[in-house]
Amino acid sequence: MVKHQPLQVYERQLCLSCLTGIYGCRWKRYQRSHDDTTKWEFLWSLILFFTFSLLLVWFYFWWEAHNDYNEFNWFLYNRSGEWIDGTVPILATTAAGFTYIAFLMILALCHIAVGQQLNLHWLHKIGVSTALLTTAIGFISVNQTWGEEWAVIPISLQATGPFLHLGALVAVTALAWLVAGQVARAEKTRFQVVVLLLYLSVLLGLYMAPLSITSPCIMDHANLTPRPDVIGHQGAPMLAPENTILSFQRALQMNVSGLEADVAISLDGVPFLMRDRTLRRTTDVGKVFPARQLDDASSFNWTDLHSLNAGQWFLKDDPFWTVQSMAQREVMLVGNQSVCSLEQLLRLATLHNHTVVFSLRRPPHGHPCYHSWINDTLEVIRQSGIPQHLVMWTPDWDRGQVRQVAPGLQQTSVEKLPPQVLHQQGISRLLLRYSQASPYDIREFSRSNVSVTLYTVNEPWLFSVLWCSGVSSVSSEAPNILRKVPYPIWLIVSLPQHPLAPTPLPLHHYPYSTHTITPTATTPLLLQHPHTITPTPLLLHHPNITPTPLPPHHYPYSTHTITPTAPTPLPLQHPHHYPYSTHTITPTAPTPLPLQHPHHYPYSTRTINPTAPTPLLLQHPHHYHHTVTPAAPTPLPPHRYSCSPHTITPTAPPHHYSYSTPTPLLLQHPHCPRPSWHSSLG
Repeated sequence: MVKHQPLQVYERQLCLSCLTGIYGCRWKRYQRSHDDTTKWEFLWSLILFFTFSLLLVWFYFWWEAHNDYNEFNWFLYNRSGEWIDGTVPILATTAAGFTYIAFLMILALCHIAVGQQLNLHWLHKIGVSTALLTTAIGFISVNQTWGEEWAVIPISLQATGPFLHLGALVAVTALAWLVAGQVARAEKTRFQVVVLLLYLSVLLGLYMAPLSITSPCIMDHANLTPRPDVIGHQGAPMLAPENTILSFQRALQMNVSGLEADVAISLDGVPFLMRDRTLRRTTDVGKVFPARQLDDASSFNWTDLHSLNAGQWFLKDDPFWTVQSMAQREVMLVGNQSVCSLEQLLRLATLHNHTVVFSLRRPPHGHPCYHSWINDTLEVIRQSGIPQHLVMWTPDWDRGQVRQVAPGLQQTSVEKLPPQVLHQQGISRLLLRYSQASPYDIREFSRSNVSVTLYTVNEPWLFSVLWCSGVSSVSSEAPNILRKVPYPIWLIVSLPQHPLAPTPLPLHHYPYSTHTITPTATTPLLLQHPHTITPTPLLLHHPNITPTPLPPHHYPYSTHTITPTAPTPLPLQHPHHYPYSTHTITPTAPTPLPLQHPHHYPYSTRTINPTAPTPLLLQHPHHYHHTVTPAAPTPLPPHRYSCSPHTITPTAPPHHYSYSTPTPLLLQHPHCPRPSWHSSLG
């Protein structure tokens, strides 16, 4: 008798088929294998991982180098003679290659997760080899031609390090299930131990990484220096052609504090603004003087230079991709620009009282001004009428003679020298590339009274890092972008000692007091908190203690008794919920509100200048809305205010008080409803 066995039916595994088919072209079930990966395929897996890591660094480098794309394009122009945006093909190929290699990496991890043998298809091997080779060539090329740009990676990590660290922790933690599966399925104990130790070492290293993360943006808010001044490098070249009057006018509209330009000397001794050695890129010299388009810009006289158009190239090349957003009137203005002279720039800066810094290029040998280029420039500065202290002088040539002729110029060095050497040479400022000065260098120069200006800063993240570093000013091609950065993008501060106090409170000197109060550790006394944007009155906070009525001289939560130096004590204000406090404090009645020195007072719309010998005390049990005019038909008579030993004759000019009557100046009283926090503090 013949026994028939039922046919075995295999379920279709579509996902697994796609996984093995795309990675190794193994679409059929019989082509798959759960055997261990061969050594050859394991080697290719390592090559794939190395290529992915290399491309990740390459991609990150070009992403952060966005600040210097224009510098890179200008570098290519000097080598090739043609202006092209070389970053576009680099970014496109980098994005495509990184996406492809990252996709293969995900497929390889999925193979490991489901226990499939790794078998990379030969076409993918060619693709991985090509990506590895081109990336390696790119690294070598950048290192040889633009090596200084590698510094952008450690600088950018000062801004992105904490966030990249969190992302790495999430990624490595997500791989825990994959590692656990491999350890569970492995038959060799040695392999299990090696995999487990390797994973735990990586995880431990990531958790310990914050100990090595340093960033100037990890600081206390109170230590943040004022916002750096922004100098328009070549004006505002994103909005108008570089080194033209229109570009500098647009920069002034962006509230820059200074203007920076590149200066050359014409054949007849007129300093003019030009960055390139030739006129090909930024003028129509090829149309007007086709036989001289490769000549040095200094070989033209000022009449010929002024006849050239310096705006049409901007509309044609659109170097910053901004032309499409311009209005028709703006396009016409841009297209009619001409070459700008140094004197025009200086007169514009004088009109707006702005600083000017320029790089002066010496004419070539045989030029009529080869020996007199410094004197010619100084003469133009004198004729322009600009105050000397508004000019930052950068040429090192004959600096001693320049100081004798024009002692008021701000002597500025473009070379990083020790502060002692700078002082010996009479130099008070430095103009450096942003990668040449570390946060430590900036602090050291600041302590030595040497101002540091860093160029070229276009990205908000870089501006924020340099701001936290304490730099005094930056030179930027994008003042229109930095204008939108009124505060560092992010700050990481240390944990406060008290849950309701943002930071530990320093010693503070209170008005009308001769003492400096040392707040206690748990319940500090605040008058004006260092991190509030607008000044605030006396602030008290403690989550568990109910404030009691306060006598005039002794304040709770303080280790000192305050003896006011004014005839009247410093009282608390009236019933009010104070910031950083969980209670409403009701002072003892009557506690008048004294007016201090010229200052915006709460609940007042004006700044009051008391002229009486003692602070002017205001109070009344009701709210009124009147304008007090001392010269009114019912003038204010001398009045003896409560809590004051003097009789005050109001002599202040008319003011509008929120809570006043035409009779003695009235402001507020403890019995009034809780006042609103909306007046001059805003």
